[in-house]
Amino acid sequence: MTTPPRDAEVQLCAFFVGNEEYCIDIRRVEEILQPLPVTPLPRAPAFLEGVVSLRGAVVPVVDVRKRLGVAPAPGGKSKLLVCLVGKKRLGLLVDRVSQVVRTTVGELKPAPPLSREGLAPCVVGVCGPPDKMKLLLDVKALLQSEAPAGVRA
Repeated sequence: MTTPPRDAEVQLCAFFVGNEEYCIDIRRVEEILQPLPVTPLPRAPAFLEGVVSLRGAVVPVVDVRKRLGVAPAPGGKSKLLVCLVGKKRLGLLVDRVSQVVRTTVGELKPAPPLSREGLAPCVVGVCGPPDKMKLLLDVKALLQSEAPAGVRA
């Protein structure tokens, strides 16, 4: 697999969880919806709200606020980001969607070393100016109920 050039454009879907702005690769986002009725799953991790029926398909829903341990933002404009993880769909419940961020590969910075040691295993990078940095999330890691093997919090 080749590494893209540093000046290659990257588009990210930015959204708020609490008062913090996060982003994911826009190529993973299939659609953005109003929240749908969720059917809870017994014995699921607390951050897994349950499942929704989306045009006949059953889609699991992760409450990103609960997953990251962030209090919800006031305002009640929650959105459901329907994302692709491999060939499967996953719903991400967020406080609000803010913008599409256009940046370059060279402007994406790796996550701080602490995030790789279990404190924030979902954060894989940062982007943006120092006064408005956005945290880049790994959608697959949002599904893990614990830190990856070999990582201690």
